[in-house]
Amino acid sequence: MLINQENNTTKKPMKSNKEILELMLENQHLFKAGLCQWAFDTCIKNNISMKEYDNIDWYIYKNRPMNLRTLFNTTYYWYPRDKSPRIKWIKKHIKKLSV
Repeated sequence: MLINQENNTTKKPMKSNKEILELMLENQHLFKAGLCQWAFDTCIKNNISMKEYDNIDWYIYKNRPMNLRTLFNTTYYWYPRDKSPRIKWIKKHIKKLSV
C-alpha cells in the first residue's frame, strides 16, 4: 500500500492490464456483447478506478485485431455476443504481458 503524504490516507497500487484481463476471465458472466463493455463491467464490479479502466481500454484499442471489421471501423472487433474469440484474445495478451 502506498501512503498519500498530504492527508495520510492509504492508496492501493494500480492494477496492471494483465491483472484486469485475468479478472475479466474470472468474470465471464459479465460478458454481454463486446470486449470494451466487458472490461468496463468487470472494472465496476471489482472496484477498479477509472484510470485503470482507461488504461485497459487503451490497451484493447492499441492491440485490437486487424481484420475486416476493424478496417471498416465497426464498433465491435468480432461479432457481437461471440465470447470465444474474445477469450482467446485475452488469454493471448495475458501470456504476452507475462513475459
